Amino acid sequence: GGLLSRRISTKKMLCIGIAVLSVGGLLPAGLDDFTWILACRALMGMGLGLVSPFSQSLISDNFEGKAITLLFGAQAAAISAGNMIGCWVSGYLAGMDYHASFLCYLLGPAALAATFICVPKRSRHPVKAGQSALGDYLHIPFDLWLRYLFQILFAVVYFAYFNNASLLMAAKKIGDSSSAGVTTALSSLIGIAAGLLMPKLYGWLK
Repeated sequence: GGLLSRRISTKKMLCIGIAVLSVGGLLPAGLDDFTWILACRALMGMGLGLVSPFSQSLISDNFEGKAITLLFGAQAAAISAGNMIGCWVSGYLAGMDYHASFLCYLLGPAALAATFICVPKRSRHPVKAGQSALGDYLHIPFDLWLRYLFQILFAVVYFAYFNNASLLMAAKKIGDSSSAGVTTALSSLIGIAAGLLMPKLYGWLK
């Protein structure tokens, strides 16, 4: 991502990431072989790996001051809301047929169109072409690397819960795929609240 950001604009990277994510997410709807489904999920992960950092840098590249904190909070709330709706819908679809749960990625073209129309072609604070991505990584402070490590560990625990919720409910016979989708969706409510309160929390903790 760091190297690509010096060669390709944020808008193009987002469009590429959304396209890859959508294709990788939607293809399993017509597949029955687990190996191919797993390969498609890896492709989807590559797309997500492009979308996540560039969607965040889009804010810092085009806004300043308090607007950045406000928009980061709004972004976090929107992600949680999208996760809540997506989990509920995919859980409902999985209750009918597991192939149908992948149809959620039909929203990909809409996201791609919105990015193409709404995202500016050039950032207000673009990365200088001569800067080295490797040089930037080497100058990252040690305490910041520790924060990155914490985020990785948090993500492992976070996704372990979400990915195993349906398995746990099935093993305990306390619900089906639809119930697991609803349970996971409701757990995102706190994320919406935290995102909306982020500017206030940032002011208190600063």
